[in-house]
Amino acid sequence: MRPLKNTVDYFPHDTTQRRTIFILKNKFGLIGYGFWYSILEILGQTHGHAYDCTRQEHRDYIEAYTMLEWSECKKILDKLAELDAIDRALWEENNIIWSDNFVLRLNELYRKRREQQPVKPDIRVVIDAGNSECLAGNPAKESKGKERREEKKELSSPPEKPAAMLVSFETFWKAYPIKSGKKKAFEKWKKLKPTPKLLQTILAAIDAQLKWRRNAHGQFRPEWPHPTTWLNGERWNDNLSGGGGGDRASPERFDVYVCSCGQFWSKKRLNSSSCECGLTAVLKAYDRAGIEELKKQKAALCTTG
Repeated sequence: MRPLKNTVDYFPHDTTQRRTIFILKNKFGLIGYGFWYSILEILGQTHGHAYDCTRQEHRDYIEAYTMLEWSECKKILDKLAELDAIDRALWEENNIIWSDNFVLRLNELYRKRREQQPVKPDIRVVIDAGNSECLAGNPAKESKGKERREEKKELSSPPEKPAAMLVSFETFWKAYPIKSGKKKAFEKWKKLKPTPKLLQTILAAIDAQLKWRRNAHGQFRPEWPHPTTWLNGERWNDNLSGGGGGDRASPERFDVYVCSCGQFWSKKRLNSSSCECGLTAVLKAYDRAGIEELKKQKAALCTTG
């Protein structure tokens, strides 16, 4: 006999978007869109299709699954409750995620099963170390201690293949200026498993490197590497303080005495500001490109002299 099942492996995903999706995308962008379908995935694989957010580990799991901080998750969940996409009373009063529309759309699936279709949760406060417990699913089973424990186990068991990974990658892909090798870049992204904090660091680094290249002022700037190369090299850690080309270290600098007569010499060779022409030289710092420019100026002075 097949075991009774109170979860689903799939749920309908219309190609025609409804009001909730339009509002989420307008207010939160693709993050809101991906978050909503991530929540539906969690509900689909949660016993009874009700998710209890009163427990810290359950909130931590939503953060990890959606790759968002809990403060951002709560903002979107509050909006979903306002839109009646999730039950407003259950969310605002008990921090439980339940969607009537989601469960109703599973009618045909449960009609083919022996298991009774889950109903809206019955909330009971259990005076046990100050914890509250959400009892969802088949009411006939709620009185059985063993199956209550199984419900709680199912409630916290992690679903697979989070859609949030794709959403965060698309955020990176939209920001990165080179659109080449997307498939390989996504494979690297999945291995990287960036946290929300790292994603923000990466986006900030891309923005900084874009400005760094735009404001070159004639200095050399390397071309953007392919996205996979950029991720492999963890190029969000690049030091952009130098003018030499986005390396992790600043370019080599030289302390040079420069005289108005055209002569110049390295401080290492001769630590003196007195020029043979009788004038006083000025100590300046140059990179290799600057040294080459000094040589050209000196040659030009010698030619005109």
